[in-house]
Amino acid sequence: MRVPSISNHPNIKAAYLEKFEKRELWHKLVVKILCWKDGLLEGSSIDITNKITSKEWKTYYKKMVQTNLTYGKEKALSNLKKTQDAIRNHGGFEDTD
Repeated sequence: MRVPSISNHPNIKAAYLEKFEKRELWHKLVVKILCWKDGLLEGSSIDITNKITSKEWKTYYKKMVQTNLTYGKEKALSNLKKTQDAIRNHGGFEDTD
């Protein structure tokens, strides 16, 4: 079985790295959202200095609405509202004064 390799062309490598970095940032944001949504689990902790900013929430919200239209927009919005309420109850949003 051959593993696909990245072309040696500089533009392709740059595009691949850019996409990889975007996926990595998205993954970290989703994990952060899920951690704050679920709150503290036994034996785990959340870094309270790493709260969700309004910009991060807007990014997550927009992406989730775009990608979850399979079940309908109303269901996606309902799930986002539940997630937002759970995060707020756990104190996961950064205060914006």
